[in-house]
Amino acid sequence: MINPIRQLAVKMGKSEEEVREMVAEEAPKLATRMYEQMKQERLVLTLSGGAPHSPLMAGALCALHEKIGNQLNGGKGHFDAIYASGGGALVGLLLVAPKGGDAPTALRKLVKMGIADPIYRMFPLAYKTFVKQGPLGHRHPQVLGRGIRGQAPGILQRLWRRQS
Repeated sequence: MINPIRQLAVKMGKSEEEVREMVAEEAPKLATRMYEQMKQERLVLTLSGGAPHSPLMAGALCALHEKIGNQLNGGKGHFDAIYASGGGALVGLLLVAPKGGDAPTALRKLVKMGIADPIYRMFPLAYKTFVKQGPLGHRHPQVLGRGIRGQAPGILQRLWRRQS
């Protein structure tokens, strides 16, 4: 078995007894410095952009809020700072300032946010990436008007021509 005191003594050119005395003297100081640093550390949350990821972020934060709640961040019950962009900004706002004051409820509702189901049934694109995969999702260039490899007009172009 490796003896760290012996290794340190050899490295420092001191006896094992001298190293033990040094460790006994310095260990409490190190522990105090570590404790002071831990008290000063901040718990920061970073939420990325990308609206399709919002339901995943919301679900993770909802679970965190429900499981640890007020124990989060050493009993503070909140993050010291939140950095967010894009879809993550909405998730962050729902966490810290939900309408009605209930973050888990607001975060759960985020999953249902998006295009209304009746519109989705008429025009089933894969915009709800993590909730619904539409049957036309793989054909979205056709639907949006570019047609197949730019040759045939897309569905929207054909519908527009019929209307005008």
